[in-house]
Amino acid sequence: DPYSTIYIGMGIAKKRLKVSYTKLRPYYQDFSLGYRYTKTEIRAQIQAGYDLGISDWILWDPTCQYTRDALIPGETPFSFEKSTTTPHGNTSLLLPATTTPLAVTPSLAEQAGVNDTAVEKIP
Repeated sequence: DPYSTIYIGMGIAKKRLKVSYTKLRPYYQDFSLGYRYTKTEIRAQIQAGYDLGISDWILWDPTCQYTRDALIPGETPFSFEKSTTTPHGNTSLLLPATTTPLAVTPSLAEQAGVNDTAVEKIP
């Protein structure tokens, strides 16, 4: 689950870095390796970062063949929206209208000890 992977990993990093989390610039996966990555999975990663307040990111593909459909024209670090839901409910993410909403697995974040309450308390 690309959303949960980024949400948990960046949530832990944000918690460890405390106020320095603004220095985070995650590399999001834009290639398939055992699991087919499409624009839906790429947008889910981006949305997870946005939901944690991480607006700066880089796509990475070892062959340098990027999924342009995953990018939104005019998107800037300050034009993102947080999801209206959290990984604690089996609900849909806020993604572009052309994207099929994803279901989030709540148990992954809980197992890692990262949840919205813990992340939100970090300045």
